[in-house]
Amino acid sequence: MMKQILVSGFGGQGVLAIGKILAEAAVTEGKEVCFLPAYGAEMRGGSSNVTVSFSDAEIRCPIAVPGKIDVVAVLNKPSLERFQSYVKTGGTLIVNTDLISETDFREDVTVIKIPANSIAEELGNGKAGNMVIAGAIKASDDLCSEEALVGALEEVFRTKPKLIPINKEALFAGMKAGGKA
Repeated sequence: MMKQILVSGFGGQGVLAIGKILAEAAVTEGKEVCFLPAYGAEMRGGSSNVTVSFSDAEIRCPIAVPGKIDVVAVLNKPSLERFQSYVKTGGTLIVNTDLISETDFREDVTVIKIPANSIAEELGNGKAGNMVIAGAIKASDDLCSEEALVGALEEVFRTKPKLIPINKEALFAGMKAGGKA
């Protein structure tokens, strides 16, 4: 069975890092994986999104199609407006409530509200909000093992070893917060 996750936010929020970690974790567990990033030329501050598809079988079409995505995580309001319709009925929408104050969401999906920036700031690094979201994604739909996810985080941040402890802490905080759905 194929699963698809779409994460979207502003460039500089670490959207692509979330996608890389999810893709790496799925590869570690022997899944077929497609990683499709998309971002504007302006990078920081521009729109950024990534779709990660993984399956036990060959992936024939990794393109994000409205109404077909299992988990959509939006880190800002423009991303909510653009991608809320991509979540399939019965799927999960993860919302960063620090940058999205909406209260009206689709009723046919599970909505997980996470104050990702605030949680990261409480941990001592506001830039780790993306790992809070990654943890919430893991908690929302047991997409991979915790060990694979932590191993993937360590691999993605291997060139920046000083960042690994705070990002792990943020990942675990996101798993805890996302489990409250």
